[in-house]
Amino acid sequence: MGKSMAIVGLVFALAAAPAHAAPLDDNAWKELKVRLAASATDARGDRPEDALRKCNEARSYAARYDRDVLVQGRIEICFGRAAIFRKDRSAACAAYGRALTLFIGADPSDAMLDLDQAKRSHRELGC
Repeated sequence: MGKSMAIVGLVFALAAAPAHAAPLDDNAWKELKVRLAASATDARGDRPEDALRKCNEARSYAARYDRDVLVQGRIEICFGRAAIFRKDRSAACAAYGRALTLFIGADPSDAMLDLDQAKRSHRELGC
């Protein structure tokens, strides 16, 4: 009995261990872009709660893959945009602040436009 309980415990421990993620491939990038674009469309269409839901979906989807600061920063911009349309300035400032931190750590050739957008939004909000 003791040996079988140890085996059962080992099986549960292995099942609970996180699987190794993989780098984002082209299809994953496309899927994320679709979700982020849909969120922006919802925000501009006065559907901020739908926009927020799609930001959360994008974050959950991205969590399946290796962490990528550019992706994480774009997701934070998504949350910032949704917060602006929900008229939640403090949440928008927090999201754009997180995006700035992420983009500063990204490859400048990849993140320059995103960094500029996050800086501009952060400044325009008076954060």
